Amino acid sequence: MKQEEFIGKLCKEGLLPQGERPHWSKEEQESLYTSAYSLYQTGKFSDAAALFTQLILCDPFVERSWRGLASAQQMDRKYKEALHAWALVALMTSDDPAPHLHAAECLLAIGEKIEALKALNEVEKRLSNDVTSQTLRGKIELLRRAM
Repeated sequence: MKQEEFIGKLCKEGLLPQGERPHWSKEEQESLYTSAYSLYQTGKFSDAAALFTQLILCDPFVERSWRGLASAQQMDRKYKEALHAWALVALMTSDDPAPHLHAAECLLAIGEKIEALKALNEVEKRLSNDVTSQTLRGKIELLRRAM
């Protein structure tokens, strides 16, 4: 399937943000990403999410744009929207436990404890024996206690 056909299918199924698809150069995209990240870092989550959305419209196959959108939405307490974005990050980075952990946080925030437990189980499946995994194990334990 061609990229345009795939993007059209995602739009039709409501899996992509709606709007006209911008066409920016890689340099322009990098500049927009830097701006979006800066907005996120300064707590302007809604503005950051808007820029990340534009980046996704331009190229929906860039994982870091979806991760930025998911993070901004989660920090802005738009948990259901963030869950959708975290799901796409998880699809793009199947071995990464982080999107599942953040999904669990969102699910807990909206009171979906059973689904949050499922997400935490997915995190555990992706852990290894490195330092990052040890940190995530601690976070998993804290989230389980919060239930």
